[in-house]
Amino acid sequence: MRARPSRRDVLRLGLGLLASWLAPSPAAAAPTRLYFSSSEVTPVTPSFAAWSEVDGAVRRRMRTSLFADPLANGATLASALGADQLHRQYVSDPLVAGIAFVTTDTVSCQIQGFESAANDNIGERTQDLRVFSRDGLTLRATLILLGSVSVSGAEWATALQNLTFLSAGQVVPPTPLQANYTTVDGDRLVLEVGHQGFGTSIAGTLRFGADSAGTGDLGLNETDTITTLRPWFESSRELTFEAAGGGVVGERTLRGVGL
Repeated sequence: MRARPSRRDVLRLGLGLLASWLAPSPAAAAPTRLYFSSSEVTPVTPSFAAWSEVDGAVRRRMRTSLFADPLANGATLASALGADQLHRQYVSDPLVAGIAFVTTDTVSCQIQGFESAANDNIGERTQDLRVFSRDGLTLRATLILLGSVSVSGAEWATALQNLTFLSAGQVVPPTPLQANYTTVDGDRLVLEVGHQGFGTSIAGTLRFGADSAGTGDLGLNETDTITTLRPWFESSRELTFEAAGGGVVGERTLRGVGL
């Protein structure tokens, strides 16, 4: 015959269940949003992807935090018929090791822009996403191949409008990653954005800035025309960056700190 549990055993069990119930649940992984500096140059120079045209393209820092970085139109860049014209290459700060990107992860990117004339016929938002080594010399992985997003065939307007370059499914079908990759210490995300047009005298302009004085971030749409809204890139995979001066700092800790 089994012995009945003592009061002490019952009390221990009850306290254990109570402690388990009161314990905080592990925090869910949060998407990481990064911003496009209009002014900060990068310390490294990763090679460009196989864009048709890179004349006028510049490299800038992709950062976790906002600062006094006024929103500004980039250079108006012309392109040949059907050519991919690179506008900007954005390079992140160094990532920590062990971030496991998988093909079920999604990414989003919203940037304002416009075409110079209605007959430019710029309908494509062109981009690629890769991972490079800390020094920018070694290509580790291509997460999204160079290609274009067309939003229901919508041509860029001749006045500033919000444009979807990558989508988690809100504007166009989701843009999942096309490769699995696990980071090593110091890897950097490298995003490139540009245009492709099929008209005459094709020229387009994109707008950048990580301005803390902005009134907010661009929405998940192609309608925002307010000039004080910030462009951004977002990964569904939570990203963790190396802290300035060593150590590890999570993305949410970094917000508001100008690294």
